[in-house]
Amino acid sequence: MISKYGNHVLRGWVLLLGMLTSVQAACPGDTDWNGAIDISDLVRFMHYYQAQDPVVRRLADTNQDGKTNVADVATIFQDYRDGCPVTRRPCPGDTDWDGALDVGDLSRFFHYYQSADYMVRRVADVNQDGATNVADIATMFDIYYGN
Repeated sequence: MISKYGNHVLRGWVLLLGMLTSVQAACPGDTDWNGAIDISDLVRFMHYYQAQDPVVRRLADTNQDGKTNVADVATIFQDYRDGCPVTRRPCPGDTDWDGALDVGDLSRFFHYYQSADYMVRRVADVNQDGATNVADIATMFDIYYGN
């Protein structure tokens, strides 16, 4: 899959690091980016909330105030009760839910991709095929290029 980019892969990474592109994000409580809040999202939230790794713990900052605390629990329950407010298809590559795929998302993606923790590694399953592998890197390119 990545071979379709040929010799332009390195150039693509350089462009990805230097530019932004707008994509629709999932709501922060939707930890599996399926557009709905359910019990599996709550289980993943608790896993992230208890993590010692600050990059992983950021996944539990559901109200996006820069802190991971009890207010995030209230947000996840509100999203569970009211539903995910996003009306368009979510974008799994947008790991900070800011509506743009940028260098921060790329950095976090590789952090999650290299994790030994199964639940954390699932965050890097950008193409949502149930496996975290090189196809997810190619999907990041596809998202970047608007495909």
